[in-house]
Amino acid sequence: MTRKRTAKNGFTIIELMVALIIIGVLVSLAIPGFSRTKERAFDKEARIGLDLIVAGEKMYRARIGVYYPSSGTVGESDIEDNLQLDLSSDAWEYSITNAGAGASFNAVAARNGPASWSRQWLINATGDLSCVPTCTSCEPNVCPS
Repeated sequence: MTRKRTAKNGFTIIELMVALIIIGVLVSLAIPGFSRTKERAFDKEARIGLDLIVAGEKMYRARIGVYYPSSGTVGESDIEDNLQLDLSSDAWEYSITNAGAGASFNAVAARNGPASWSRQWLINATGDLSCVPTCTSCEPNVCPS
């Protein structure tokens, strides 16, 4: 008696494991690149928010004669109310500090997020923009050059 050989359909366990390992390696290579791209987008959001603050400060100074605030430091809700801006963001916390009796100001966008990506964007009345890491063990190049 002869047996007919039947065709096997499907994959072996070894083939499935190799495919999963390859997928795992590709994912592990892609995640850091995705994180960096996402943080670059957050940086653009912070710079846009700070540009809005500078524009709002210029309009405030044209109306009142001095930059806002006249003294001390104010948070996001006060900025939104007095400069009439919408800075709502889950990624950044904005503040403005008086720098010279209403003659200048410093605005800060501080990152709300993972500690390894902690940084602040700073801008002043002359438009000088800079990024400062605020963590001890930040990701390499947490501030773009």
